[in-house]
Order: sequence, then C-alpha cells, then structure tokens
Amino acid sequence: MAGERELILKARAGDKDAFSELVKTYQERIFFTALRLMRNTEDAKEVTQDAFICAYRAIKGFRLRATFYTWIWRIALNLCYRRLKSATYRNRFRTFSMDAPIQTEGGNYLKDFASQSPGPYQEVLSRENVALIQKALVSLKPKFYQALVLFVLEGFSYQEIARIQHCSIGTVMSRLSRGRAQLEKILEKYGINLA
Repeated sequence: MAGERELILKARAGDKDAFSELVKTYQERIFFTALRLMRNTEDAKEVTQDAFICAYRAIKGFRLRATFYTWIWRIALNLCYRRLKSATYRNRFRTFSMDAPIQTEGGNYLKDFASQSPGPYQEVLSRENVALIQKALVSLKPKFYQALVLFVLEGFSYQEIARIQHCSIGTVMSRLSRGRAQLEKILEKYGINLA
C-alpha cells in the first residue's frame, strides 16, 4: 500500500482508488468512534458514510497539516454532534419514568411492571443515565464537548488534542476541566453524580 501522504495527493488529483484505500484504512475506526457517541449501529453507519462523503467532496482542500485520520475523525465528530443536537434525533426516542404510571392505548394506567426483578430495571436506569449523559454532553460548548470526547472516549493525549483543536496544552487542560465541571453541574440536575 502506498503511504498516506501519497494516497491523499492522488485522491486530491481525482484518483478514486486512492480515496478507496483511505476509506478501507480508516472506516472501521471512524465507525467505532461514531458508535461510541451515537450508541446505535445504524446511526453510526450513517455518520461514517456521511463523513467519508464529506471528506471525498472536500479532499482537494485538505492541506496535509494533520493526518487524514485526524481530519476524517473531526468530520465524523462534528456530524455526530450535529445529529445528537438535532431536535429530530432527540425526539426519536420516547422516554418514561420507571416510577410513574404509564398510560396504555386503551386509556388505562399500568402501575407495576410484570417483572419486579432488578436486572431489567437496572438496565433501563443505566440506559436512561447514558441517554442523560449524552444529552448533557451535547449541551456543552463544542470545544468542551470535543476535548472531553477526545480525551475520555478516544484516549488522545493533551498534546494530540492541542494539535487537533489548534490550541495550547494549557488550553486543552482548561477545556477539560471546565467541560467536566459543566457536565457534572448539568448531570446533578438529573440526580446523576459522576464522582
């Protein structure tokens, strides 16, 4: 396989095979990044596909200042962020409280679930918490959201994040600290303590 730089230069010149090689190289990593954020396989597939379509359309403008992975990762992250923030996406999922009665289609209310075992109940609570954490994350300013995702989910170092966000390491540390503080404050309102 040709080197990444060579593939990018060929793709910029219109070589579709070179771009296909870049897709093959990074598609799986981008998919799993999207899956961690979207928590839904179909959405992760769509984000991955959309990210590579955006990259293909914009490849001529790619200036080789960063790696292709960093560039495509940032495109995918922005697509995830926009999708999670969109009202259409948020309204896809109907949430309910496990403690409140649920009205059936016939107008009756269910007060108890068939099984009182803690397994499914804990699983639903865990899913509710994940949904609330996801909601809280996307309510952060994009620079805090991106720094937290890069550091916590992707395992990037301060230096790598600084390069991606075009800022100093001190700024990255500040964004992580402020992002965590804001996230904790938002989650406190939902009764979730990250400590």
